[in-house]
Amino acid sequence: MLNTTSAALPVTFLDFNGKRIEPLIELEWTCSAEWNNKAFIIQRSADGRNWTSIGSTNGAIEGNFINKYHFTDMQPLKGKNYYRLRQEDFNLAFKYSKMILVQ
Repeated sequence: MLNTTSAALPVTFLDFNGKRIEPLIELEWTCSAEWNNKAFIIQRSADGRNWTSIGSTNGAIEGNFINKYHFTDMQPLKGKNYYRLRQEDFNLAFKYSKMILVQ
């Protein structure tokens, strides 16, 4: 017997973008419908496969509002920088955003 439950995702990602402003990289993302959202963990990779957490920011916890977030990578890699967000909720569940590339 297989039991499955479906739950609403704690965050709806509307966009996730990055741009290089020498010598830094600025990341911005927008979310809506944040429920039980504890934090965003910002992760970076040189190859899109092996990830390192480089920072975090608190989530909005609850609300059906549009929220904008910013993070500055103060020490980006030379060349390609892949980024993704790990959204964590208070129930220890998590999900990843799309991956973006900033050169």
